[in-house]
Amino acid sequence: LEISDPSIYTEVMGPDHLILGVQRELQNQMRVDLGPLNAERWMALARQKLWWMVPSVGSGCSKVKLPNQSNKMDPIPQETQFLLGKVDENSYVLLLPLVDQVFRTSLYSDPRRNNHLQLRLENGDPTLPSFDRVPNSLFVAAGTDPFELTKRAFGYLSKYKGTFNIRSAKPVPGSADVFGWCTWDAFYSSVNPEGVLSGLERFKESGIPVKSMILDDGWQATKNDELAKEEAGVEKVEDVRKERGAEELEGGGVVSADEYVETESLPTRVLAWFYQTYVNPSTINSWPVRLWRWLSNTILRSQLMSYFAEATDWAKRLSSLRANQKFDSLDRFVSRVKDEEGVKYVYCWHALLGYWLGVDVTSKSMKEFNPSIQYPCIQPLAKDGYDANILNVEPSLAWTPSTFIGVGMVETAKAAAFYTDLHSYLKSSRVDGVKVDAQSVLSVLGTGKGGGSAVTRHFVHSM
Repeated sequence: LEISDPSIYTEVMGPDHLILGVQRELQNQMRVDLGPLNAERWMALARQKLWWMVPSVGSGCSKVKLPNQSNKMDPIPQETQFLLGKVDENSYVLLLPLVDQVFRTSLYSDPRRNNHLQLRLENGDPTLPSFDRVPNSLFVAAGTDPFELTKRAFGYLSKYKGTFNIRSAKPVPGSADVFGWCTWDAFYSSVNPEGVLSGLERFKESGIPVKSMILDDGWQATKNDELAKEEAGVEKVEDVRKERGAEELEGGGVVSADEYVETESLPTRVLAWFYQTYVNPSTINSWPVRLWRWLSNTILRSQLMSYFAEATDWAKRLSSLRANQKFDSLDRFVSRVKDEEGVKYVYCWHALLGYWLGVDVTSKSMKEFNPSIQYPCIQPLAKDGYDANILNVEPSLAWTPSTFIGVGMVETAKAAAFYTDLHSYLKSSRVDGVKVDAQSVLSVLGTGKGGGSAVTRHFVHSM
């Protein structure tokens, strides 16, 4: 790196690593120039959606021009969280954007200058005042072996930050050493006790008995609340999936939008075609996305909410900490799975905030946790037109149920009690652990709560 921006300073300097900070008046979202990256090749891990990261590789631009190498670096993906560069035959550099107490950072290619990298900072709370310093913004380390470099870098940051442990420092649960089965792909959220027991028997008959099982989404008590019905313009939600098996559904256990509109009017089918053809592959500031964003928050809002409510689980909230009617005797079901089917470990799925759209704020079961509706820091509801950086790679977050009707969040101070009650119930039912999904959503739910980083840290630590 050839950093010339005077606002970047060295917070920590070691023999083979640096931690860089930013010192200037910082708004809720900022871009800082890191200068050009001198490297022959690079490998990146970047967010492609709110939930997922994918690897990418590309050619760099080194000071010493190599044969067949251009003087222009392949742009790194937006929202890069890990960047490894090969400087020369024996040298590598690793760049890791950090999460501070308030800000999170990501790496981008500078669209205005060839080969330059940008550090983008955001706090996820447009109501916060400006800051004058972010001490932990970027970790930079160098070494001769990329594998050893990566291991050493994460080991150092684990001790320096004190917020995570590397894999070698974590105890390995016994469930990792036996054959396991997760119910998701077999059933999606239509999972039921009879189907699970039948599946376990079939595994056993095949000579590969299940010893560890995850009871995935579908065991909890959830519903579309009044907000969902109001936005969809219906008094009662009819689930169009109820007569279908898992094999008839798209990934995620949903009816595809194309199939959902097959019986709709010609204008609706044309809109669906326009979305798939023009909106879906386009970027956040493109005219198709800008047009769809306006349409989805005005004219098409009710139709979109109808789809989410009738063909997916994404508009549902958790209405009780106890199991639904299918699994009303969860303890007896788990006991049968363990004692009769020989499964040693049973885990249950839940989202970090309870369910995909949080908890039902009107439910009597949730009243003690003082829940409220929280909207993501995404326009049109975000203050001063704030848009979370994740929209650069997933523009569709601007027209999801969370944007339309918000997420039901328990009060921050009640988070520990919420998890204690939920997990105590599971433990009393002989459940050994949990698979916790949908954790990244908190990064865009920090408005009025100190920012995405702060509220995520609080809920994860409370859990």
